This record gives sequence, structure tokens and C-alpha cells, in this order.
Amino acid sequence: MAREQGLPEVAKKFYNIAMQESIHSGFFSALNGKYDQNFWPMVAEVQKLEASADEKMPEMIEGLRKLGVHDAADELDTFMAQEMNHGKILAELLAEHAPELCK
Repeated sequence: MAREQGLPEVAKKFYNIAMQESIHSGFFSALNGKYDQNFWPMVAEVQKLEASADEKMPEMIEGLRKLGVHDAADELDTFMAQEMNHGKILAELLAEHAPELCK
């Protein structure tokens, strides 16, 4: 929203805060023992979700376009490509480090 309101410096600061907060979240989850030390099964589940981004997101993107919200549709299209790439990267990591979880 900040970027859309002509505040690119503010948007960048919000982005940097969000990136740091995501790291904090992972740290505290691990610190609190929320996740097992063997994190590869969790990675395998996330990989499936990331790799399947193209199953439901195109419908959402098309819906936004029909509503005339083309900027949001373009942004979501970019997100879908990023999610698909995350799925590919995670699949490669799983193949290398936990091949027994690859299907």
C-alpha cells in the first residue's frame, strides 16, 4: 500500500521489517521446540504446497483481472511464479538431503 501511495522508501522499510520478522518467527519456533530436529518431513510438505501454486492461483488471478484489478493480478502472477520456483528449489534440496521423502 505504501508503494501504491507513492512512498517507495516506506515500502522498502516495511519490506525489510517483514523479512526480519519472518526470520525471528522461525528462530522462536525452533527455540520453543515447536519443530522436530528432523525438519525434512516439514520441508517435504511445504514443497508440495509451493509446487502446486499453479493449481488454484490462476483462478484467483483471473478473478482479479475480471474485477479490473490488473495490478493485483500481475502481482499475484509474480507470486505464483515465485512459489513454483520455491517448490523446485525445495525439491532439489530434498533430493539431495532427504531422497527418501521424494515422491
